Amino acid sequence: MSYKWIGRGAGLLISMPVSYYLWTSSRLKSAPSQCEKLQFDQPNVPHFDLLETRKKQTVGSNKFLKDGSWYLLYFGFTHCAEVCPNTIRYIDQVMQQNAKRPALKDNLSPAVRCAFVSLDPYRETPEKMESFLDQFVSPPLRQRFDGYIGSFDNTKNVAKAWKVYFAAPEEEELKENPEYQIDHSCFIFLVSPKGKLVDFFTKDMTVEMSVEKIQMHIDGAYDL
Repeated sequence: MSYKWIGRGAGLLISMPVSYYLWTSSRLKSAPSQCEKLQFDQPNVPHFDLLETRKKQTVGSNKFLKDGSWYLLYFGFTHCAEVCPNTIRYIDQVMQQNAKRPALKDNLSPAVRCAFVSLDPYRETPEKMESFLDQFVSPPLRQRFDGYIGSFDNTKNVAKAWKVYFAAPEEEELKENPEYQIDHSCFIFLVSPKGKLVDFFTKDMTVEMSVEKIQMHIDGAYDL
């Protein structure tokens, strides 16, 4: 089976040294983020339209994740055998711990939401996305997890906009292997209330480190 490789710009993120994820708290407080430069140096970000699967509302690229909330953004697919379920569970744990911080409990700091964008346009449906999130997200946080799906062209464009790569089979070959898996990058992006990428992590980081990095951005430690 042949595959299409999409979103080659992800190499910019993949090539960053692993040591990025091992910064100590003191260095995090003084180190400027490079993510905004990586994300927005593109002269022409392609337009895309995605369907938000709970409300079944179409959201264009000009409004995607620009509703005034902080977001953890992850790209994957609901037929994923292991990585995506584990990553969604990890994000759930991060959000649970973040919600316990005193500022959040006292309503002094905004709650974080999660956006899960499918990279599987041929098999994904709103029902499958919602069922997947119901299965892997804890009930108290479920309403803060939003699923998004789109056509192949829209999926390709949103992946390109966020420098995410994925390998999808040719459409005519899908009948040969309906249970195909999709290779894709596995970063979790932290997105500001203005829809800008400000940081990223992986599920290999400790939950505590991710929570600390998120809160530093929310508290303005990076002065972005």
